[in-house]
Amino acid sequence: MVIVGQPSPCPPAGRTPGDFAITTAFGDGTSAPTPVTDNRLWFVGGPHTYRRAGTYTATATMTDRTTGAVTTLRRPIVVPNAPLTALRSARPTFTAKKTSRALIARFRDGNPLAVARDHRATISWGDRTTSKGRIVRVAPGQFAVRGDHRYRTAAKRRIVIRISDDRGATLRVRSTPRIRVR
Repeated sequence: MVIVGQPSPCPPAGRTPGDFAITTAFGDGTSAPTPVTDNRLWFVGGPHTYRRAGTYTATATMTDRTTGAVTTLRRPIVVPNAPLTALRSARPTFTAKKTSRALIARFRDGNPLAVARDHRATISWGDRTTSKGRIVRVAPGQFAVRGDHRYRTAAKRRIVIRISDDRGATLRVRSTPRIRVR
C-alpha cells in the first residue's frame, strides 16, 4: 500500500471522499484511481507494487467534483534492492576435450517480479578462463546460470560464478565440476 499523504484540512469541512476524483501517479510510469483509505483521516494512496528498486515520487491528485479545485500531494517512495541468495544445485558435469553445456548455479532474487535480463553472470572456470553465463528464469524470483565450456584435461577445478543485478546486488557462488574423460 502506497500512502501519499493527507489533504489539509483533513478531512475537508463538510466533504466526503465521494466528492473528489483521486488519482495517484506512482512515479514509475503507472497511475490509478485511488481511494481514501480512512474516512476520518483521509490517507490518500492505493495498492501498488514496484517492479524495481529505486526512489520514486508518488503524486496524488484530488479533484473536487463540484468546484474543479485541485489538491496535489507528493511523497518520495524509496524501494530498497532485494538481495540475491544462492540455491542448491547439482554439480555440473563436463567431458574433457569436448565443449559441454551445463547448469552452473541457481539463485533467488528477493524481488519476485525480477526478470532474467535484470541479472548478469560471469563464470571463472578454474582453468584461467572466464565467460558470460546465460541467466534463465525457472520460477518467480528463481533463476539458473548456464554456461558452455571445454576443459582440456580432467584435472580438479573450482568454478566461481559472480552474479549481479542491475541495481547493485551481488552474489558469489562456488562449484566443483565433475570432469569425465572420454
